[in-house]
Amino acid sequence: MQAFKVNAVDYLLKPVDPEDLSKALARVQERGSGFDVQALAQYFHKRNLQRAFLVRIGQHMSFLSVADVAYFRSSDGLTQAYTTSGKKHFIDHTLEEIERMLDPGVFFRISRQMILGLNAIERIAPHFNGRLKIEVNPPASEEVFVSRERVGAFKTWLGG
Repeated sequence: MQAFKVNAVDYLLKPVDPEDLSKALARVQERGSGFDVQALAQYFHKRNLQRAFLVRIGQHMSFLSVADVAYFRSSDGLTQAYTTSGKKHFIDHTLEEIERMLDPGVFFRISRQMILGLNAIERIAPHFNGRLKIEVNPPASEEVFVSRERVGAFKTWLGG
């Protein structure tokens, strides 16, 4: 409702459906607001996805391939990447920044604290209060839940 109060033409939820985005951009163009729709479209279509992150290992720096990451987790202001082999690396980006860098077909932001890779999902179970409980591999130090607000989008992301 707030979006429409400030003259928004549409409201899109993540993950953004390309067809919905296209329709919203057409509405903007129809209104003739002087907004450069093509520039915005280029921004979304030519998205450069992150392939690796620079991480510190002991006294030196190394690259951590995104393909080796099972999930990203934020705790106490620190962001960590957990690899499929169970290693933990600190990342110099917030989850918000990382979310924009990753392929949305492979990674999904399940809560404020976690971005989950598709290949890390072992088991999904309904949980109290509309949330979903996820068993991940490698196992997380704390229980993993899809927040209630993101359950619908998460199911869509999974294809169901």
